[in-house]
Amino acid sequence: SDEVLISLPTRLAEDLHEKVLEFVAFRSRVALCCTSPCPEVVVWGRRGPQRKLDSGTPVTGLKFFPLGDRLLAWSDEDTMATIWDVAAGQVLVRVRHSQPVALARIFPKGDRVLLRSVDGAYTVADAASGAKVSTFQEVVRPLALTMSDDEGAALEVLHSGDAVLTTSGIMWATVWDADSGEERCRFEEHLAPIIVAKAFPFDGRAVSGGYDRVAFVWDAASCRPSARLEVGDWVTGVAVVRRGDVVATSCFDRSVVIWSAVTGDRLHVLQPSAAGEQMWLNGVQSFPLHGRVLSFTWAKAVVWGDDAEAVYRLGDFSSRLRAVSMSPAGDVVVTSHDSGAIAWRGASGERLFSVEGPTPAGGEERQRSCVADVAV
Repeated sequence: SDEVLISLPTRLAEDLHEKVLEFVAFRSRVALCCTSPCPEVVVWGRRGPQRKLDSGTPVTGLKFFPLGDRLLAWSDEDTMATIWDVAAGQVLVRVRHSQPVALARIFPKGDRVLLRSVDGAYTVADAASGAKVSTFQEVVRPLALTMSDDEGAALEVLHSGDAVLTTSGIMWATVWDADSGEERCRFEEHLAPIIVAKAFPFDGRAVSGGYDRVAFVWDAASCRPSARLEVGDWVTGVAVVRRGDVVATSCFDRSVVIWSAVTGDRLHVLQPSAAGEQMWLNGVQSFPLHGRVLSFTWAKAVVWGDDAEAVYRLGDFSSRLRAVSMSPAGDVVVTSHDSGAIAWRGASGERLFSVEGPTPAGGEERQRSCVADVAV
């Protein structure tokens, strides 16, 4: 069997959970790229830099494989994505795409990678050999008015690993067969372009939100809705909380709300709307092993508990917050900024270490913010 079910008293389970998080925190790796341009990726551990990976081209995105032993890096100036052996610091394989790579994802088992370019072309490739498995082409809305890091695109590999969910600033989301590249179905309930979409990590559902001020929970096998969330403003972020019984949304009006994924009922308002303080970078993420939610804006990040109360806040950033990454266990959180990145302990918000990117020559403004990912 691939799974073992263990039943423990609640208190003992909580004690073991804390011990597991401490063990995981000691092993966590953080990959950072904080120069402009950025040809070198630095892998950090708890005791400082462990490895430098020289890609030769400016890195604009990176992702760890599930076990943290390999790293996928890509550049929006290069048609090749690189898979590194982190411990050895060696290139394992390069994966070719038809156009420069704007976004990439790794399949749940770590056996395949998915590459996307801004023209809506996709490549599914074998992670061991780099050989193409399938390709497909999506309709792209040229003037997507979103502020996401990938040109208004949402790209998710479903938990089963046999299908991919995509949308590119259009009013529908498409589910593709990963083996053949054929379209399986379209979710077409939105009345305005979709801004964000997320696959559920433990089953075949997805959640999406957009300019129509609504979010939907829907079945990715049939593309039929199961719950409608009346959000009330442009949806800038969605997150699946716990095992998918609830979802979180963030909005252009800076509100953060928890909803039932089954009924669509509003359960908690973590952060109310702020009149006159709309902003695009208002995102939300969930911690993998418990019900905590992290919301973030340009200036701060807040971690919320099951009781809808703030557990701790991250702030005092030297430059604007651009993105948040989280380790698979949620023990380490990394905030990426214009001028550097900071690693925090997920349980308490304790600052672990920070990295400052070098200032560009001639006092020029930084072209790219730091990109980061965290692995166990």
